[in-house]
Amino acid sequence: MFRNKLSPSRAISKILSVFQVLCIAGAWLLNDLSHKKVGVNHHVVFKKQQHMQSILNGNHMVVYQILFIAIVFLVLFDMIRQKKTGYYISVAAFILWSLILGAALFVPGTIKIPAYSYLLLFSVIVWCLEILKFSLNNQNK
Repeated sequence: MFRNKLSPSRAISKILSVFQVLCIAGAWLLNDLSHKKVGVNHHVVFKKQQHMQSILNGNHMVVYQILFIAIVFLVLFDMIRQKKTGYYISVAAFILWSLILGAALFVPGTIKIPAYSYLLLFSVIVWCLEILKFSLNNQNK
């Protein structure tokens, strides 16, 4: 029987992909439960108020937006410069997650979502994992 061996970086990339799917599922589940369960809604709204007064206040959001734009341009520049195998898939996935995270940071209507702070956290985690996967895939090529 012929077995295709996975390189360590591809195995780690697949594990990170599974973790990304779990983060997305967790965000969706938390958002869904915040609309159905009163206790979850109270907790989510309370934590959102705490985060909006501390780490997500207006001054910090401007800094986060500037950092986000700078990181997007640096990573896209690096992706375009390397142009390795799987380049188009990596760029498309990165742009997709950047648009989702950018919408969470820049569109004022998203702040009204009760689970906003958690959704933003999960989006940042998935976005960072996508950058990590790209760097792992291009490290061995």
